[in-house]
Amino acid sequence: MALSALGEFIGTVVLDALSQTLFYFTGKMLVPVVSLGHWQAGDLAEEVEKPRPSWRSAIVRNDEGKRLISPDGQVLLGLVFWIVVALAIVLPHI
Repeated sequence: MALSALGEFIGTVVLDALSQTLFYFTGKMLVPVVSLGHWQAGDLAEEVEKPRPSWRSAIVRNDEGKRLISPDGQVLLGLVFWIVVALAIVLPHI
């Protein structure tokens, strides 16, 4: 029983880490494409000021005046992209 719970915990953590990584890097590649180069993707190591905890904190302006998409915003963009891809694959077969 304890090994089952431990395996489930490790599997959940690994799956969550892999999905977050996939969504982050997908979003990081999509930001310049979707914005036609006007917006920049923030780095994980760089601190992004969040004015207040809300969905708008995913997009902030950097010191140069350009819009900067936070890592959380990149994960959200990557998640939306993969949902659209999955729907595009599944819906024609229904």
